[in-house]
Amino acid sequence: MQTLLHKANSRGYAKHGWLTTHHSFSFASYYNPEMLGFGALRVLNDDLIAAGQGFGRHTHRDMEIITIPLSGALSHEDSMGNAAVIKTGEVQVMSAGLGVEHSEFNASETEAVSLLQIWILTRTEGAAPRYAQKRFDPSSGEIAVADMVLGKRDALGVWDTEKASLKAKKDAFVLAIEVPMGV
Repeated sequence: MQTLLHKANSRGYAKHGWLTTHHSFSFASYYNPEMLGFGALRVLNDDLIAAGQGFGRHTHRDMEIITIPLSGALSHEDSMGNAAVIKTGEVQVMSAGLGVEHSEFNASETEAVSLLQIWILTRTEGAAPRYAQKRFDPSSGEIAVADMVLGKRDALGVWDTEKASLKAKKDAFVLAIEVPMGV
């Protein structure tokens, strides 16, 4: 089994007034030639969006985009006709396919929204865009993987193995993403 530990305090950081963000991989003005992605995983951003602020209408193509609010709620609208509020405990998946325009704004005028945004290269380019949203019950804590203890916002890449054992040290919300590595 091969592993790559990425401690939370080693991520890229940017503050743009209304947006505070930590980048696990090279993104926007943050560039780390050793952290360009993990297989097909290209973006894992940990964002804090100020009250009433957000990303205006913009386009994506051939990317699987996953949004997970950790606190607060995010308003979403897109060119497929979807308009929804994604709340803490819910996960939104948008496959940009051959192209989709969308906007994301903090649904609150008084409190910030904290979220993870994940981008994964699509398996099939030029597919029809699609949208889905599902509720999960998160909690927080600490886990151990391959005898490495992971704390809040730490990341661990694991590959070349048939299985990896997770052991909860405390109740934990764990995001496990299986991505193709040969990209």
